[in-house]
Amino acid sequence: MADPNCWSRTFGTQRGARVRVYERVPGGVLQISVWLPGSGESRRTLGHPDRERAIREARALIKLRHVGAESPEERCSALTLGVLLPGISRKASIWRTAL
Repeated sequence: MADPNCWSRTFGTQRGARVRVYERVPGGVLQISVWLPGSGESRRTLGHPDRERAIREARALIKLRHVGAESPEERCSALTLGVLLPGISRKASIWRTAL
């Protein structure tokens, strides 16, 4: 069951084109969840606990999903979280090598 003390916001009005930003533990690092048609739900960490920044990133993701697409399916399938957050994997590999 979800912790009622954890913060969560959902953005996007179309089914299948929603982005959810949430925390797993109160005050913890924020996560993002996006539905990818044909693949299912994609969940990633944002790597920070800043709620305002997470809101800006979620809104940017919604805008990117709608750029240049004809239908909701096309809007959803063209974007991955890797496009929005290109530095996450690079930063993660730096941390892994430093340990």
